[in-house]
Amino acid sequence: MKTIDLNKVMQVYSGKIGECCCGCSGTYKVASAFRKEADKNRGCPHDDEDISDKSVRTIVGKIERATINGVSPMIEYDFVSVDVGNRIYTAYFVPDKA
Repeated sequence: MKTIDLNKVMQVYSGKIGECCCGCSGTYKVASAFRKEADKNRGCPHDDEDISDKSVRTIVGKIERATINGVSPMIEYDFVSVDVGNRIYTAYFVPDKA
């Protein structure tokens, strides 16, 4: 897997494996540059505590390190995800504006 372009990551998720990804068993963090897009995608505004460029960089780094260490990522057109230990880490890309 190539490195993930942070300029295309809208939000990230970190949660428990085997649970739903609604946010009850994990957390979403949004890149500040894409707050408006993330609000539109979600259908309502994000709170200030949901915005964290540091968390976005951290989760993307965990995904990249996992793949370097042999973890096979799930790659879709709008996200990339890995399972590490008992956690799932996902980076969601900014939707194309077609």
